[in-house]
Amino acid sequence: MKKWIALVLFMPLFANSQECNLKKEIDKFSQQPKLTSGFVKFNADVPFQLSVDANKTDITFFFLIKRGGSAKCFDDQSTLLLTFEGKRKLTLRNAGAMNCDGYFNLGYRNTATPSSAMNRLVTQKINTLAFINGKDTTTINLTVEQKDAFQKMAACIQKEAPSMLGQ
Repeated sequence: MKKWIALVLFMPLFANSQECNLKKEIDKFSQQPKLTSGFVKFNADVPFQLSVDANKTDITFFFLIKRGGSAKCFDDQSTLLLTFEGKRKLTLRNAGAMNCDGYFNLGYRNTATPSSAMNRLVTQKINTLAFINGKDTTTINLTVEQKDAFQKMAACIQKEAPSMLGQ
């Protein structure tokens, strides 16, 4: 009986834990510590890359969208329309500066209690990403594996970001 109890108590150690591949780095500009996933490639119908970063004040999702070899242009009026499973939608504004390098940024405050928009990224799977700049819209449909990967990245940064608050 003691062996069974010991086995049950140690089972969580052998279970598949959430893989969280964040690296701790020093930001090149602010010289402050940050956590980053580095850019991860998503080979969707429109290929893009995603990096999630966290420092003591912010959590940032960096998208890099290149369509047909040319980068997309975004400004401070650009938006991202997320369509979740179940047809729920969320519109978010670009938090980055104007650029024609294909960079689109989503920014959240790094707090002990995550925002509701950040919680939606963690708890609900995203079907499509629609990047809108004026009349130009780039829609990306995600596969099941890509939905899972995106959700895991969001969960990972949400879980680890509060560790940066005191730094």
